Order: sequence, then C-alpha cells, then structure tokens
Amino acid sequence: MTKFTHYIAVASTLLLASHVNAANDNFDKVKREMNIMSNILKASFKEEKKAKIRRIESQYLKGQGVTFTLSTSFAGHRFEDMFAGLEGFTFDGNVFDFDHEEYEQLAHEATQKAMEVVQMSADKIHELAEKERELAYDIRRVEREKRDLDFERRHSEKANASELEQRIQQLEKQVSELEEKRVKLDKMKRDKKAELKQKALKSKKEAVDKQRELVQVSVRLIGDTLCDYGAGLKSIDEEQFINFVIKNGAGSSQDLILVFAKKDVNKCVTGKLSATELLTASSQYTF
Repeated sequence: MTKFTHYIAVASTLLLASHVNAANDNFDKVKREMNIMSNILKASFKEEKKAKIRRIESQYLKGQGVTFTLSTSFAGHRFEDMFAGLEGFTFDGNVFDFDHEEYEQLAHEATQKAMEVVQMSADKIHELAEKERELAYDIRRVEREKRDLDFERRHSEKANASELEQRIQQLEKQVSELEEKRVKLDKMKRDKKAELKQKALKSKKEAVDKQRELVQVSVRLIGDTLCDYGAGLKSIDEEQFINFVIKNGAGSSQDLILVFAKKDVNKCVTGKLSATELLTASSQYTF
C-alpha cells in the first residue's frame, strides 16, 4: 500500500510538471508573438515623422488578451513650465504635457518662436517695472523735499516764506507730473501683461492642436498595423481582446485606451473590415 501511494504521488508530480511545461511553452509562444508585434509597431511609428514611440511595453492576461502600453512623443512636461520664471507673468491654464525629446525638437519650430516672443514681452514688462520703481523713488524724493520746505517755510521769515512757497508749488507740480507718468507706465505694464498672456494662450492652443494631431496619427497607425499584421497574434482567441494604452494620450495626465476585439482584427486582416471601420468598432476612452 505504501509503494502504491508512492507511485501515485510520483505520477501526479510528473503529470503536474508536464502541464506546467506545456503552459510555459504556450506563454513563450505568446511572448514571441507580442515581441514581434511590438517591433512591428516600433517600425510603423519610425516611418511616421509626426509621432514617435519612446517606449513600448506589453502584458498578457490569460483568457482576456494582450495589452500594449505606448509611451509616445507627446508625454512629459507641463506647458506652463515653459513660462516659469518670467517676471510679471502667471499662467492659470490647464496642464498640458510634452515629451522632453519632442519639446527639444519643437523648440526649433513653433515652440521656440513662441518662447522668444514671450521672453521679449517679459523683458519689456521688466523694463517697465524698473521705470515704475524709479518713478516711485523720484516721487518719494520730491515729496520729502516738499515736506522739508514746508517745515522750513513755517519757521522762516516772511521774506523767505514767499520764495519757499513758490518752490513748494514747483515741487507739487513735479509730483503731479511724476504721478501722471507712473499711471501711464502702470497701464503700459498691465497691457503688456495681457498681451503676454494672450500670446501664451495662443502658444498653448497651438501645442494642444499639435498633441491632438499626434494622437490621431498614433491611433491611425495602430489601426493600420493591426489590419496589416494583427494575424500574427495567433495565440489570442477571437473572444479575447487586443488593448492599447497611449500614455498621456488625452492630455492632462490622462491615458487614451483603445480596446479591439480579436475577431474584428481578424476581419480587418482578411479584408472584411477596413482600418477605419476597425477603429470605429473599437472601444476608446480616457482614464
């Protein structure tokens, strides 16, 4: 009886090991297919100048399908960071993300031009602020001189009082003129700040439009790639799904999720669906 129990245990162990090895072999096959698809995606994006993949990760969920996570070339930096440190300017817009590499590239195009314009405006605001400070100093100096003369007039002889009164009136006129200049400078500075903010908002809109274009290109590339090469994911059953997570694809640190039914991908591969129809049939949402 002991020997029989031993044989049963050995047989069970061998059977379990065989099952595990078979499962591992199946996972290795899925992994190879996922790696091939990742390389195809990288090649597809490499051919497209408007959108690039910095990193791609894949994950298999048994019985559910596969998920590809794409870190594209429009995720990373906040838009308002571009304007950080500019004196007299605060931006209250929403968060917009840029990839460091993409930001460097765009810096020589629209972004850099916008930054140069914004910097020039900021320099002008700084210059106006300096002049305003100088005027404020002059006003305080003249008012101190006026107070001193007023004190001297109250304690002086009548002959000198008339002369001092005349000098005080001149100083009052001078203060009035300086105040007038300060009001004009203040208006110029506020107008320049408003102009600067408008330029920043325009630059942000251009950046948002650029991001939308990059997202649309990325989604189109994914659809085209699945239609052309989706059959390579043979281990994914028709009832399962091929998912894509585009990091920061929706802006404001939100990801764009695309869910494709494998049966729809197979239809697209065989010509029963177009790439556009495949994208329409997919589920897309932000998270």
